[in-house]
Amino acid sequence: MDRGRAERGRVTAGAAAGLGLLALFMAAAADAAAWETNVLRVLESRGVPVDREAARRGALEGFLRTVDPGAELVPAGAVPPAGGPGLETEDWPEGIRYLRVEAVVDGIGTQLVSRLRDGFRSGRTGVILDLRGAGGDGLAAVNRAAGLFTEPGTPLYEVRDGTGRVLDRGAAAAGGAHTNRLPLIVLTDGNTRGAAEVLAAVLRDQEGVLLVGGATPGETGFREMLPLGTNQALRITTRWVVRGAGPHLAPGEGLSPDVSVAASNRILSVHQYEDMEAREKPLSEKARLDRDLMQRVVNDPRLARAVDILLGLKALRHEGRGA
Repeated sequence: MDRGRAERGRVTAGAAAGLGLLALFMAAAADAAAWETNVLRVLESRGVPVDREAARRGALEGFLRTVDPGAELVPAGAVPPAGGPGLETEDWPEGIRYLRVEAVVDGIGTQLVSRLRDGFRSGRTGVILDLRGAGGDGLAAVNRAAGLFTEPGTPLYEVRDGTGRVLDRGAAAAGGAHTNRLPLIVLTDGNTRGAAEVLAAVLRDQEGVLLVGGATPGETGFREMLPLGTNQALRITTRWVVRGAGPHLAPGEGLSPDVSVAASNRILSVHQYEDMEAREKPLSEKARLDRDLMQRVVNDPRLARAVDILLGLKALRHEGRGA
């Protein structure tokens, strides 16, 4: 099958899933309308003041929340909420590159791959990819990032509808795997969801990658806009990403980190560190680098643990060369 036909097949499958959900919604709405009429009639017969329009909307929104807690009615033609501002990059002392992703959207795929590849260049210690609080729906960016670690075409995940029917399959994109196998630490928490959670699962399956932080929620659903034939549209989850092989990921079944770190773990305070530093004057180059790193991570236990791991692995590599 050529690529064009494959793409049309996926679109058709996705549209069919959306239409099926919409048909179910309309049928349930019709049943709810009959129930609503009876309730309102009883209330009004007893002189209870009722705002019929507010009652209808409340009943409808309550029904939608039972299907998808994040579902919402929006004006027809509304633009879905945009992702975050993208990707922030910092190069820290001791050869550590820090990348923070606000949202995994398709537009950052090339940029993410480029900055990861540069972070793995010779002479560095490793990379921290911070996906805490990140969401997004950019599965194409996930596929591109996976291409840094594995062969093009390697299966990554499946996209399914609510019946379990497979709508699409994600695979690693071509791009050339990096050869300098420096460690990658991926930071996650309970707000790592959507494409960011899929990215964390895909990367965890690769050599040299560790997940650090908190468990993810298993929120792998993706929403689309369904027109209701009026001046409104329904934004609701119609497809979910599932991973069977490797790190398991499914709706409601998130990822457990390789190194679990509570967000409230106490670490050395800045004032304690400054007291230690005062006893080591003048500062050596190593002490200065340690101070600069500590000032960046002192209030973030999960980030501090990621830095500790990278520095420990760096020391082991140097000992190995010395032996």
